[in-house]
Amino acid sequence: LVAIIWMVFARVRDIGWPAAVGFGILAPKLAISVLPGSLPPLTFDILQYGFIAAIIVLGLVPGGFADGPRAQPVRQAAVAEPARRAAGQFGQRRR
Repeated sequence: LVAIIWMVFARVRDIGWPAAVGFGILAPKLAISVLPGSLPPLTFDILQYGFIAAIIVLGLVPGGFADGPRAQPVRQAAVAEPARRAAGQFGQRRR
């Protein structure tokens, strides 16, 4: 269960979605784990297959999906600064 939680939250973070989405995906699995005996068979099957479907959909979403093409920053040209050396550094003799 811990590995599933770790995997879901890592994938949600990779996509760029908020962490609350991870709780929504994990809700059926956590309901099955917390209430295993008190669920009717149909509800148990719906929660089980709903969780499997949510994991499959989560796996099909490409990484960085939430960013979109317009969210990438424009690259700026780097300006080189002249190197400043202190006296006595690397090959300079003290006089």
